[in-house]
Amino acid sequence: MELKEKMLYVFGALVVLLLIINQQWMTILNPAFILGFIFIREAILNENGKIQAILFVTLLAIGRIVAEYHFQAVFYFEYILIAFFMGCIIYNIYKSSSAKRFRNVTALVVIVALLMASNIYVSAYMESQRVFKDANLQRIVSDAYEDRFIDADIELEEGSSDLERIDHLNITGRTVRSLEGIEHLPSLWELGILGQNRLLDYSELAKLENLKRLTITDPHPDFNLSDLPKLENLEWLTVRQHSLGNQEDEIIELSNFPNLTRLSIDDDLFNESEPLTIDITEAPHLEDLSVYNTTKIVGLEEAENLERISIRGIYNQAEVEQYKDEIRKLRPDIEVR
Repeated sequence: MELKEKMLYVFGALVVLLLIINQQWMTILNPAFILGFIFIREAILNENGKIQAILFVTLLAIGRIVAEYHFQAVFYFEYILIAFFMGCIIYNIYKSSSAKRFRNVTALVVIVALLMASNIYVSAYMESQRVFKDANLQRIVSDAYEDRFIDADIELEEGSSDLERIDHLNITGRTVRSLEGIEHLPSLWELGILGQNRLLDYSELAKLENLKRLTITDPHPDFNLSDLPKLENLEWLTVRQHSLGNQEDEIIELSNFPNLTRLSIDDDLFNESEPLTIDITEAPHLEDLSVYNTTKIVGLEEAENLERISIRGIYNQAEVEQYKDEIRKLRPDIEVR
């Protein structure tokens, strides 16, 4: 065994020791970790390995750029690593003599089966141990904690005092499919779900008893305000960059937000749609209403706390301006913009 190979094994042993000390068991069990060590060994000891190293780094860089910037998704290093090694093995089988191909193909099938089984097991175990079932959401929570508390490590366990310290959170920059587990942030009072989110199920928000402010921007095209659960303590609700014309029956009801004081719904898409009707009868505490493309507000006469109304319209601007004048006559005490 050459000296550089001995040094490589010593280095690998030190890495494993550090992972054990830091209780990073899932990293050690991950097949990508083992494949990575094999890859480094081949790159150091074999000339062909150096060529493969250049190809791998190039593939890694392209994968990261595409995942992070184009799809706004989390980049999974292990998937690129496993795919690259499978490609190398298939290439080597193709280049081998016909006498060895059957044996090599059999070995490849066994390797792939073992990798898939171990990866499925590790992934399932990791998911069962996560406080937040969506890995992207868990990363966002962890990053938010580290940014706020100066790179402090967060303890991601149920009932953790670290999770209780998070009182505001912006879910942005990654594709989050589920909010399951968000109830483990009991102090959360301000939440932003921002930037091309594709959430369809918002029911988990009902578990946030202290949620006061909620902002949703660029939601799924099928999103409706009726998708939001009953949020007893919500005071501010903002929805932006969403086509209001997608609302079922073109009526906005606020029965799920009985303590709402401020509502802002802005359609930056400027879709040409029929004017909406907003029913504020079940939001008696509403003080500030800012909406787009609306020419009928139900319950305006009984809204004793309403102080300001802002209505915007593009395709029906004349109709909107006429309705503003009607509001001024009906409720001269309200500031209309």
